Amino acid sequence: MSLLDAIRRYARYNVWATDRLLAALQALPDDKYHGHASLCFRSIHGTLNHLVLADQLWLSRFKGVDQDERILSYWDRPDTVLYAKPDDERIYWEDNIPSRDGVADAIRISTSAILEFVEGLPDDVNLGGPFTYKRRGAMVTKPHMGAVLMHVVNHGTHHRGQITAACTQFGLPPPSLDFIYYLQ
Repeated sequence: MSLLDAIRRYARYNVWATDRLLAALQALPDDKYHGHASLCFRSIHGTLNHLVLADQLWLSRFKGVDQDERILSYWDRPDTVLYAKPDDERIYWEDNIPSRDGVADAIRISTSAILEFVEGLPDDVNLGGPFTYKRRGAMVTKPHMGAVLMHVVNHGTHHRGQITAACTQFGLPPPSLDFIYYLQ
């Protein structure tokens, strides 16, 4: 299997796992879904919003379009504000898309858009070469296009793991999201 084939497979897995997680989260009451779950982005809702914003940011970079300043601003903060503290009643990530249904729709769209982008890459794309994009007028180069794509499709895995831990904490059995189950 080529690296591109593996990335495409993981992008399809990302859509599948996200859909399964969103379906499971429907059983979680609003107070738990929006409540402090000791996650980096405070709540399950904040974490899903972070995923949407990160996907949108990377998609704009892949497509070579100007990055939305509003989205960039989410990362332009010191770590003391970027991540939730134990006593935070809210965190700004939660305000990107305030509604549960809205963030679920947005993450379905963003994961599908990433899949569409990856599926649309030519089979002979140079994944070993650098990836360059513009950020606020300056050119930024990452050393390995394949690694950037792997990061983007794997990013959801990291945060889905955090969310499933929160589900367990709240008494909701998490769905089986292991890659091996996707392959069955």
